[in-house]
Amino acid sequence: MNRINWSRVIVGGLVAGAVLNLGEWALHELVLKAKMEEAVSQMGMELPTGSDIGIFVAMTFVLGILLVWLYAAIRPRYGPGPRAAIISAMVGWVLLYAFWFCYNLAWELFPQNIVTISTVWGFFELPLATIVGAWLYREEPAVAARASL
Repeated sequence: MNRINWSRVIVGGLVAGAVLNLGEWALHELVLKAKMEEAVSQMGMELPTGSDIGIFVAMTFVLGILLVWLYAAIRPRYGPGPRAAIISAMVGWVLLYAFWFCYNLAWELFPQNIVTISTVWGFFELPLATIVGAWLYREEPAVAARASL
């Protein structure tokens, strides 16, 4: 079995993170902006700015790297390509979106319509980003193959 090519995980993960950040910008600026402004106003909060957004952007890049790492880790079992990337993305979706959706149903911390839209958005956003990042991933050559060169 080949070792994980960490430089390709980082590169693919950063590209996946860029796709995710673009998607999150579109979601929050184009789709949910008015709903978010109303919700935070009703809760007596403010919309995130400056360093808050910087933290979200950085964590989204970390998410992209983790999704491509998971793809690299399961690739030997599921084979290279979109199937393994989608499986990786769905693991991320369950851990991030599905749990938050259920948690919010029980506790009603945030308006459910916003959480629902975000959850559905993530169901498509994570696979797209993971497929793009996985497309850049390549295995390192096997140790035995390198020794024979």
